Amino acid sequence: MLLTFSARLTIVLVCLIFPISFLAYGASQPSDDENWRKADSAYDYPPLFSDHFIDSIISKKKASVATNLRAIDTPPFMLGEKLVFKVGWGPLKAGFAIITADPDTLRGTTLISGRGATNGFFSGFYKVRDRIGTTVDTKGIYPFFFEQHIHEGRYKAERWEFFDQARNLVFSHKKSVDSTSIKPFTQNFLSLVYYLRTQTLSPGDSISINCFVDSKCFDVVIHCVERTTVSVEAGKFNCLLLKPVLVGKGRVFSRKDEVKLWVTDDACKMPVKVESKIAWGSIFAKLVWYSRKG
Repeated sequence: MLLTFSARLTIVLVCLIFPISFLAYGASQPSDDENWRKADSAYDYPPLFSDHFIDSIISKKKASVATNLRAIDTPPFMLGEKLVFKVGWGPLKAGFAIITADPDTLRGTTLISGRGATNGFFSGFYKVRDRIGTTVDTKGIYPFFFEQHIHEGRYKAERWEFFDQARNLVFSHKKSVDSTSIKPFTQNFLSLVYYLRTQTLSPGDSISINCFVDSKCFDVVIHCVERTTVSVEAGKFNCLLLKPVLVGKGRVFSRKDEVKLWVTDDACKMPVKVESKIAWGSIFAKLVWYSRKG
């Protein structure tokens, strides 16, 4: 059974951007380093859609890839960054999320992609190999294409959305909806995290970001609470504590829900840790390893 939309969006805000129903069944493993490297080298993740598939959508919908609509100082994390998180539920470790950002200098775009995998213990009886990706304008940090490939046990599904930023429309895999109007520079739930990382934040600040998820538009308000120090396996970091809130009709967080996201207090705003209390328990994601070029 997949996580609800509210649970998925909660996890997305900490860069765990996969529907991870496997969290409730995890088990501790002796070596996080060994296990995430096995997950990283696994060959059985579903592939991303081909360029031909995306081109066919552009042709059929008469859509466009509108680059250079705005410019944000290119952040350091776009230079070949790789983030590895261990994730779990309560005291249990269930698997890993591996997220990369790979720029295409010729096209002026960056492919942000992530893979979700159960650890070796759980894969023996409920194997998860999820993959997600979004192509964004490198300078403007706004999305063109989003895709999600879910392989959880026997369940498999594929979803996609094309963002025509020039016409402020989104086309999706849902046949019942030809297009949806969106606000300029609307994000999907993966690109949202990376756009947030470009913003200058201090305690007391708040920022609102438009987000399109599951054929609906939402306003996500992120509050910067305080400066603090966080220690995880990847190291000790000076961080900003952020708290996201959804506003307006159809918001996904109830009054009992609480998400705390720690990002580094520097130009990269690298996600380091999350603690998420939702109706059915507590989810965590902690950075265990990272690298970037340049």
